[in-house]
Amino acid sequence: VDISLDELIPCVRKACNDCDDMTAEFSDISVGSARLEEGWAAAKSWNHTLVRTTTGQNLMTLAKSRNLLDFKDVPGGNLEQLKRAASNKKENSE
Repeated sequence: VDISLDELIPCVRKACNDCDDMTAEFSDISVGSARLEEGWAAAKSWNHTLVRTTTGQNLMTLAKSRNLLDFKDVPGGNLEQLKRAASNKKENSE
């Protein structure tokens, strides 16, 4: 199923703009929009996925083995950018 981010933005709850947990820190898996070197046109059909636990890794491995998801390497520096963005969101939320 392909759904553009532009279609989803109106569905985002207003409280999400104030949330200080941008990456769902206590989740097994966190999924969010990708940032790619090729720019937004290339990135809009991808998501970054953070896997934090063995349970999350097992689920991702299963999905990959069953060809349920497409995988692509994350560009260098993206994790550091995400950490900075999450930190900024925490500092700026109320």
